[in-house]
Amino acid sequence: MRARSGLLQNLGFLTAGQVASQLLNLGVLVFLAERLGPRDFGIVQIGVTVMAYGLIIAEWGLMSLGVRDIARLDSREAVRHYAGELTTLLTIQALVILLVGWILLPRLPLGSQDLWVLRIYLLAVIPQIFHYAWVATGLERMAWVGGTRVLLSLLYAAFLIAALAGRDGLSGSIARRWVPVCYVAAFAISNLVLMLPLRRWLGAWIIPRIPDRATWWRHWRQTAPIGGGLLVLRVLLNIDLLLLGLLADPAIAGQYAAASRIAFLLVVAIEVLWGALLPRLSRLAARSPRAFSAELSRLLALALAGVLPVALGGILLGPALMGELLDSDYGLSGPVLRILSASYALLAIGTFLGRALIAEDRQDEHFRPIAVGALVALVTAAWAIPRWGAPGAAWAMLLAHGLLALWLLYLHRRSLGFRPLRDALALLPALGALAGAGLLFEGVGFPLRLAAAAGAYAVLAFWPVRRWLTAAPDTPNH
Repeated sequence: MRARSGLLQNLGFLTAGQVASQLLNLGVLVFLAERLGPRDFGIVQIGVTVMAYGLIIAEWGLMSLGVRDIARLDSREAVRHYAGELTTLLTIQALVILLVGWILLPRLPLGSQDLWVLRIYLLAVIPQIFHYAWVATGLERMAWVGGTRVLLSLLYAAFLIAALAGRDGLSGSIARRWVPVCYVAAFAISNLVLMLPLRRWLGAWIIPRIPDRATWWRHWRQTAPIGGGLLVLRVLLNIDLLLLGLLADPAIAGQYAAASRIAFLLVVAIEVLWGALLPRLSRLAARSPRAFSAELSRLLALALAGVLPVALGGILLGPALMGELLDSDYGLSGPVLRILSASYALLAIGTFLGRALIAEDRQDEHFRPIAVGALVALVTAAWAIPRWGAPGAAWAMLLAHGLLALWLLYLHRRSLGFRPLRDALALLPALGALAGAGLLFEGVGFPLRLAAAAGAYAVLAFWPVRRWLTAAPDTPNH
């Protein structure tokens, strides 16, 4: 039932799937931005944001809880029974959110831009009921998790190309409304495909089961801090875009969204990383807190080695990158990407540390820092956007994400100590080489400049990264 692959192999499967998926998604982003123009692209991205909130509320932490619990189950029957109970809860929550959202959206100011874009995106809560990637993750079947993610991106890209072959949508319909249709269809099909290998691993289909009252309330008590945390974390992710949709022109929101979607890849990468880490670290935390702390320190060092150069590269090369990808209508995206590269790097580290709290069964401690961070993001962005527009929103998010990262580091102070700071200092020469190469090659073409910066970093980062990779997982790596 459970895969026998090692942690690095699991990470390899997920990384390969994520790289392929994100390359496809980047191509889709550029295609949509140029095909729709800043205004319609902004409306679509606001719809994506509404969908994200709907999916989080409809899921309410059940999938994160499910990964952790399935990682600790040993029989097929127990996994099927557990997954069937959570499927029933997911169905109830999805139907409630769909009904409430269908009624509420026309009454929100965002609905005046294109109500049907928002409503179609909200329909994604239905196929999410059967989004069994969380079961496959708990079983450590990471090749299928990564493959399903690539399939979703492939289907989405193919459907979009077919639907938006002309300037308008199929049969002359409004082009932007085909975007959510294509996504929901691709999401549903990719979820159905994963159900086939799940049946083979578990010996039967996952059948929805009605849990008894005690189990029902136990699940919801456990998911309350996780779901609440994910919801307020979503505020930290994209309240800026929602407020831009309310307080600024959709074209401004579209330019901002083009930059934020690229910077957000940092956070997505960390979430994918934890897809491989959560099952095993959950078991490790239950068996040996000391070994868990040592492994968490080692993996955080590797995460810093990936996050910090991407953030610095975005600060240095952001305008050049956006100029390569998009036309002059998106001129605001470059300066915004510089700020958001630092902002989302901090959020990525905060996301890593927050997931670690869930693995340790400390999810209750996660809520307060993200709630305060979300409040800071909401208040400062609402104040800054009318004064400075899109750059004001980006600076507000940088403040909120920085506060979150520092707070979560404080919560891990006993297990991590000053090791994250020492790990970051170990990468300083490599980061300096990256910055030097980026500035030295400023006058040449962007591909050569990017390759020089990446190569300079890789050469000097090799030895600390190699040391972290080869450190024993059950002893401190410092």
